[in-house]
Amino acid sequence: MVNVNIPNNVQKENNRFMGWSKIPNGSIDTEFNHDITYVNQEFIQRHFHSTNSITLYAVYTSATWMVTYVGANTNGKTISNLPEPSVGRYNVDTGKYEITISDTIPTCDGYTFNNWTAKVGGETFTFEPGKTYSFSEKPSDMDVYSQWTKVVNNKIKIRYYKDNTLNDYKEIEYEKGNIQLAGEMLFTRGENEGIDSWVNKDNGDTYEPGSIHTINQDLELYATWKSLEYDSDY
Repeated sequence: MVNVNIPNNVQKENNRFMGWSKIPNGSIDTEFNHDITYVNQEFIQRHFHSTNSITLYAVYTSATWMVTYVGANTNGKTISNLPEPSVGRYNVDTGKYEITISDTIPTCDGYTFNNWTAKVGGETFTFEPGKTYSFSEKPSDMDVYSQWTKVVNNKIKIRYYKDNTLNDYKEIEYEKGNIQLAGEMLFTRGENEGIDSWVNKDNGDTYEPGSIHTINQDLELYATWKSLEYDSDY
């Protein structure tokens, strides 16, 4: 036997070493597979015959691919702060194709970002921001799509105007549902005046100060005023 030492750690940036060829840019010659550690005399005669050396050319395959982040699933609402594309690479130490997902979090008004999803080999994969994922085979370039949870807003605001000039106002936030309106002391106007009613600015409906109503949307109300009468003992 004649020992032949064929290296298997020939590295090239952003590429994966696949094997050896006897011609430049050729296909892999399996007789020079990088796993071979010894061969017989017949092998030596066949490949070296009258010379003492042979030139082998490393065969590589591209080991990078691109992940593009696509804003989706917000019913057409604008998505901001989408990440720049990420590049996946072959890790020679682990023998895996790895990708680190961007830790940039997109935003959309009325939605909370969850994660990214994509189809890989017919299966749906979920990708979390900032995490690294590995694959045995090189993935194709892929688009990953944003996934969201719609924010349920359980709050409403009522804007109370001091009068129908709609200048001076106070705004109070409430939980949706049964709401007790502001009382007659929310504003003051003159020594002997008090709020008589709240009037819906949009439709003219009137409400008694301090009364309770089921309200599930923002309102704008203005005050009407009355004279206050006091009993006096003489």
